Amino acid sequence: LKKRSNSFIDSPKAAWNHKYSSNGAGNGFHHDRGEDYFGERLEHEFPDTPTASLIEKQKVAMRLYESRYASTQRCLAFFVLFHALGGRVAAFWKNVSCGLLGYDMSRTHSIMRIATTASPVSGAEVRDRSKEIAIERRLKNAAIAIGRAAKTWTSNKVLQGKLEHAATAGLDLIHEKSESQMRAAAPTDL
Repeated sequence: LKKRSNSFIDSPKAAWNHKYSSNGAGNGFHHDRGEDYFGERLEHEFPDTPTASLIEKQKVAMRLYESRYASTQRCLAFFVLFHALGGRVAAFWKNVSCGLLGYDMSRTHSIMRIATTASPVSGAEVRDRSKEIAIERRLKNAAIAIGRAAKTWTSNKVLQGKLEHAATAGLDLIHEKSESQMRAAAPTDL
């Protein structure tokens, strides 16, 4: 069976097994943790399948491995590397200047910070205030609607009063005319 480990992503487990295998390089301590490299099981199950085809079949798994595990591992490695580098630089200046230019690495301005703006209020306060504003808006809209209805009712009452007054005045006028006509037609000799 031809080894194709150069075609696949080597896993950290492969390095572990190589270091602790009983082939003389390690101390004979060996763990059976599955595959020595990513895709080894698939390679053994399909020995006649070309390497390119096997890689294509593992594309999703490789992307998940890269996006979840491998990138996190590299990130952690860079954190450790740069922290060690910073420690050596701090020690270098302290040694070279006999302690005059030394500095505490944990107190420098280059430490990693979370770039956020502090919120003056919590999310719960924002939610409660939003509810209060919604209630105030409903009350204001209700007051406006009631005011319009009252104004309409008042203006209708005023119009109704004017119409009643006009009708009464018109009836009185008609009544006065009819009385004056009756007087004029009535005999005066009595």
